[in-house]
Amino acid sequence: MAIRNAEALQARAHQLADAGLNGLKLVLVDLDVAAYPGEARLQVFFYTDQGLDTLVSQFETAPPADQPAVARQLFPLSGGQRLPAGSATGQVQVRAIAATADPTRLELTIAPIGDYAPYTLSVNAANIDPIFSELIFKFRPGCFGTDCAPGWDPAPPSPDNPTIDYLAKDYDSFRHTLMVAMMERVPGWRPTSEADLDQVLLSVFSAAADELSDY
Repeated sequence: MAIRNAEALQARAHQLADAGLNGLKLVLVDLDVAAYPGEARLQVFFYTDQGLDTLVSQFETAPPADQPAVARQLFPLSGGQRLPAGSATGQVQVRAIAATADPTRLELTIAPIGDYAPYTLSVNAANIDPIFSELIFKFRPGCFGTDCAPGWDPAPPSPDNPTIDYLAKDYDSFRHTLMVAMMERVPGWRPTSEADLDQVLLSVFSAAADELSDY
């Protein structure tokens, strides 16, 4: 499989409208079609709305008997294993094209429903950028697009590393180092009575560190 430069693809996609071009962006598969259980709906998103009205017009102006052939010619399918896609009778193919409220989205009707193997949806139109002329999808939920990276916020900057006194070698210097670290990391912390739990733990850690330093 070819390795694609995601940044270059994104930059090219942003330039499609200025160049009068269009391309496939995302495919969502809908199998919950109660009235027609043998069909699937593909919500096909494009980068722009340029040329989509022409595709719909070519389908709608064709005689009803010829509309399925026009649909599979404009949006050819390939792939599949148990149920291969193609133009032959009984193969998985696009049967209808419909416009939606979103000017950059078309709804395709596919029959029969394919298997779980990958299928490739292509579009035949003069203004389609070859790089964005096809998408691979499957008949199951998922993200089928040119960019499925989830939205994310950059992580907060890492906190500054604590100051470490590498010259600390005995009980007193270790205890002093631990007290400084506590004051830096715990807001409002100050050394109090030596009988307090935090002071006892500091003393225990310092004594253990003193012994290890002797070794």
